[in-house]
Amino acid sequence: MKLFILLTVICSLSFGQSQVNTDSSPDPMDFYPYHVGDVWQYVDTPSWVYSTMRITRIDTVSAGIHLIYINNSEVPFTKVDLDSSIIYRNIGEDLWITSYKLASPLKSYWMQDSLRNYWTYFYNEDTFPVWGQEREVRHYLTFHNAPVGDTSSLYGTMTVMANGIGEYMTEYEIGEVRLSGCIIDGVQYGIILGVEDGQNTLLPQDIKLQVYPNPFNPETVIRFALPVAGYTKGVVYDILGKEVTTLLNGDMSAGNHEVRFNANDLSSGVYFFRLESGNYSSAIKMVVGK
Repeated sequence: MKLFILLTVICSLSFGQSQVNTDSSPDPMDFYPYHVGDVWQYVDTPSWVYSTMRITRIDTVSAGIHLIYINNSEVPFTKVDLDSSIIYRNIGEDLWITSYKLASPLKSYWMQDSLRNYWTYFYNEDTFPVWGQEREVRHYLTFHNAPVGDTSSLYGTMTVMANGIGEYMTEYEIGEVRLSGCIIDGVQYGIILGVEDGQNTLLPQDIKLQVYPNPFNPETVIRFALPVAGYTKGVVYDILGKEVTTLLNGDMSAGNHEVRFNANDLSSGVYFFRLESGNYSSAIKMVVGK
C-alpha cells in the first residue's frame, strides 16, 4: 500500500511539472516588468519596515537571458529566461531558484528550491483593483513540501502578481509585504514615500498620503511625503466637516513623515484627514470601526 501511494505521488508531481504551454509562453514583461530605473517600494506589516528596489543594471547574457541587478549591487538579483518565461532568483553564490514559471498553466506546480524542498503552486488567477485600476492578477502559493492534495494545512506563503506591475503582495504566517508604490518604465503607480538615488531623493510632485490600517480601531498610522519644506497643518474632520482634532501644526521638512492617530474617544464612522503644506493640500478618508 505504501508503494502504491508513493508511486501515485510521483506520478502526480511529474504530471504537475510537465504541464507547460511552451507554444504560447507569455511575455515575462506582462507579470514581471523590468527596465533600468524601475522602482518598487514595499511595506512589511506589522513591523512597518519599508524596503525599496531599484533596477540599476540589466545584462544581456544571450538573446534569451537577462540578468537584473538592483540597488547598485554587483550581484544579479534575478535572471529572466525569455524563451521559457521563467524567472529565477539568486539566493547567493550563484545559486538560482525557480521563482515563477509564467508559462505554466493554472493549477500546475514545480520545485522552486531543491535544497530546501520548496514548491510553488499556481493557485488562481482573476482580476483585482490595484490603485483603482482593474488588473489581471495571479496567485502563487509556496510550500515547504510538495503541494499534493489538500493544501490548506500546509505552511507557506501566497504571492500576488499583478499584470504590468510585478509582485504586488506576499502574505505569510504573521503578516504581509505589500507594494506601496512603484515606477514602471517612467510611470508612477501608488505612493512612493522616498527613494534614494545617489545623493538625490525622489520627492513627490504633490502631497502623498497613506493610512494603514484603514479601517482601524482605535489607532492607525498616517504616513505622508511633502514635496517642499514649510508650514504644515494636519486636521481630522468628521463626515459633516466639523473639526475633530489637529494632529500637525508647524514647520516640517520635505520628505517622509508619519503621525499616529488614536480614535479611542470617537464613535464608529467615516472621518477625513486633511493636510496642508505651503501651496499643497490633500485629504484621505479614514474609517473607524468599533
